[in-house]
Amino acid sequence: MSGAVLLVDVGNSRLKWARVAEDGHWSHGVPFSTRSADFDRHWAEVPRPDAVWVSNVAGPDAADRLQHWVERQWGRPVQFGRSQVRCGAVVNGYARPEQLGVDRWFGLLGLYRPDGRPACLVDCGTAITLDYLDADDDNDGIPTIIEGVLTDSDGDGIPDYRDSDDDNDGILTSAGPTADTDGDGIPDYRDLDD
Repeated sequence: MSGAVLLVDVGNSRLKWARVAEDGHWSHGVPFSTRSADFDRHWAEVPRPDAVWVSNVAGPDAADRLQHWVERQWGRPVQFGRSQVRCGAVVNGYARPEQLGVDRWFGLLGLYRPDGRPACLVDCGTAITLDYLDADDDNDGIPTIIEGVLTDSDGDGIPDYRDSDDDNDGILTSAGPTADTDGDGIPDYRDLDD
């Protein structure tokens, strides 16, 4: 990181923020109402940062107010984070990635561990959300990213990533995640007539 950074989390009801100095020292500010967004009152004494990074779930009006104030007061552009399809090994399970709030997306990125151990993130803000990070949700040896979160191969109402027998053939999916017994190019875990 080069220079001081202002980190801003614009939530539906409150705006939280912290300043990270160039030496890595953090100073947390007092949260204030997203609706009032009285930046002059709350940030008047904050030294001009070199960068402003924002997580915003409060919508475009809140983003515009923040951006205009920062540009006018400090002459700095604002960098808004966005939920992505993937970042490194972390995959967004939403069919439309932008539907996962960027605050939750950043939380999952912070939760990721290279050893792949599963973890759960509980956020108790205006809403309570639970986000689970796991490479193989049903422990069948097939990564969730391969199975997909919307696929239900056997139509039993249980998505494959949670179904221990996702083709309903009586053979646990974990018995052969890469096998293709009948050679039709469909792995046994997805093949109804393997």
